[in-house]
Amino acid sequence: MLNATGWIIVRTSRERYADPELTLDQMVDVLDDAVRIKDEALWQQLRVWLDENADPGLKWQFAEQLNNMSGLLQFAASRNHRASCIWDMMRWIAVNGSGSYGVVYVHDDEDTKGNSHYRRGDNDFSNCFRVWRILNGKVEELDDPFLSPIVPLINPNEYA
Repeated sequence: MLNATGWIIVRTSRERYADPELTLDQMVDVLDDAVRIKDEALWQQLRVWLDENADPGLKWQFAEQLNNMSGLLQFAASRNHRASCIWDMMRWIAVNGSGSYGVVYVHDDEDTKGNSHYRRGDNDFSNCFRVWRILNGKVEELDDPFLSPIVPLINPNEYA
């Protein structure tokens, strides 16, 4: 069984803000407006992508504006097997919104050593969460230091 929960701040690149030639007034007046317009276009494209590609096991909500935050995508996926669109969605966001960042926690009890279907090498991840991070246009898989191993941290007596 695959369970995933995540959040991503969806936004376009912020590289222009690093230009040392720009004054603070230029950043506030010119760049903020340009970035907002690009972000809004990205958000519309994301909604279209989700409407066309999200499978029934993915529940999502997207807040374009939430007080001082913008572009917040929250989602959860639950499937019997690893067949979920969450990896395609994360890759799409990383490619199209290179300023996006966030984390996705995934537990897949079928992600075992020797599972040739997944082609994930010699590791057994069936008793742990894996953290997928989106940052600077990349999607990376990382170890989870907080909730793993599931047995005994979350389910202490499961196999006793």
